[in-house]
Amino acid sequence: MTSFERMPNEIFLECFDYLNAYEIYQSFANLNSRFDELIHTVRLCLDFHHTPKSTFSNKRSTYSLKLSNDIICGQIDVFLLFFSLNQFSHLRLLSLSGLKDDHLKILKSTFPSMPQLSTVYLESVNDRQLIKNRMNELFSPIKFNLPITNLTFQYQNCTQLIQILHDLPMLNYLHVKHISSSYDLDQFSPIELCNAVHLQKLIIYNFPYSFEEIKMLLKCTPNLINLTVSVRANCDMFDACQWEDLITSSLHSLNIFKFNFTTMYLDENMDSKLKQFQTDFWLKKHQWITDYVLRDDQAIIYTLPWHLSSCILKPYKEKYFDQSKRKYRRFDDVRCLKIDFDILSEETECYVPFASSLVLSTNAGLNNNDGLEFYEKQFVERLKMIVNLSNVKSLNIPKIHQLNLSLFLTEILKETPRLSSLTLAPNDLLMLCTDENVQLCRSLNEKITKLQLYCDSSNSFKSSDEMNRFCDRFSNISQMTCSFSKIEHLLYLLEHLPQISVMSGFFLHQFDRHALYSQFEKLTSKWNLIFDVDHVKTCLRLRVWIGRK
Repeated sequence: MTSFERMPNEIFLECFDYLNAYEIYQSFANLNSRFDELIHTVRLCLDFHHTPKSTFSNKRSTYSLKLSNDIICGQIDVFLLFFSLNQFSHLRLLSLSGLKDDHLKILKSTFPSMPQLSTVYLESVNDRQLIKNRMNELFSPIKFNLPITNLTFQYQNCTQLIQILHDLPMLNYLHVKHISSSYDLDQFSPIELCNAVHLQKLIIYNFPYSFEEIKMLLKCTPNLINLTVSVRANCDMFDACQWEDLITSSLHSLNIFKFNFTTMYLDENMDSKLKQFQTDFWLKKHQWITDYVLRDDQAIIYTLPWHLSSCILKPYKEKYFDQSKRKYRRFDDVRCLKIDFDILSEETECYVPFASSLVLSTNAGLNNNDGLEFYEKQFVERLKMIVNLSNVKSLNIPKIHQLNLSLFLTEILKETPRLSSLTLAPNDLLMLCTDENVQLCRSLNEKITKLQLYCDSSNSFKSSDEMNRFCDRFSNISQMTCSFSKIEHLLYLLEHLPQISVMSGFFLHQFDRHALYSQFEKLTSKWNLIFDVDHVKTCLRLRVWIGRK
């Protein structure tokens, strides 16, 4: 310890850059006065997205705060019980995911006390709630201009989006994850629309309106440099001449344009429409390289590389990819990849090097008994030709009748050193827990900390014997999702999985929300946990965040 303490402060500060605030406090707080003072001098980033159920504080040095109700239920509420956001006066970045209605007033009153806040990320746990309460009310009316320059949020309509451009005139970066279809642009005059002179980068996903609406919106951003637009099921965007006119007349500074347009409304001229995005205006003047996919029932035009974080690879009956554009590394930005099994029997130039999540799909061939046969080792070799398995952290495997799951997992574990999350059918999991697969379970238990079971049945486990075998084989699970018919089964797992900290249980039948909440509250009154119950489609979801000593 003496030699360790002799190192200069600069070395420790360099080491702190590799740790988050929780790790710094756990390792160095209260060791001695020197380390306590050193901790108070660094700018801390509090990221609670995956933090255990514990609390700590160093408000004066905190410049970044991230909280999520999506991953861990009630995390924002628990934090607000112990801290007031007004205390974080030096905050520069605020990220809140899984917001509810009752958080909005707190946020609105907090913003004036954060004079250095420049980056805000807000995501709703229920889109209808935040639309109802109008997200733009967070920023107006406020007596002074907020210093926010970077904003990410979701589920706004066009009216609200334009209102936010009014209320945050210093915005430089705006990312809208979803535009809702309810709007009224007529209330804005052209003079009122042209005000976002500082906005340089705009990202809009799932834009549901016509080209005229996006044209009106983009006229608010005369100095835009970087534009990303994603549109689904909208043929109105497939007119390259409209885009050329808009860019030439209104977006003089536009340098980067990424887009992905999809439509199922095809006409006999669709192929020529797609080729209009490959004229000299696009390829030579701006160097915006495009490629397209054309099927009997779908057309996709997109810029290279593919800019969306998710992608589905499946066979296409007609034009697939222009192989002359291989040098553009089209899928380098994809992080979540879904692969249709049928594509494994075809030759393809598709390669996804950086996907962290891999979903295997059986939409067609393998579940139709059409004679396709895959040997497990061959199967993994084919996957390796499409995706870099060494980067995969999450694997989703459906029920595959023609594939021996035990052999497949044995082979794929050799190629996935970073794998930590697994999604399976409940019956497949129970098959893995048999005596024939003891060694495979040991290997899985060393890697897998997050397990999700398909919730398409009323109960993932039908007996205490099944649960006991599972808990014995998978003792390192810390996050789990499955379905239950009895609360007692969920409690059993919470008691017998020593590392579990987050549990999501789906109850498909026989409970109403208040009865489930009351019963679970009574049974766990002496437990160190936080929980909530909400509706997800036709199910009740009970989410638990449990503290371990």
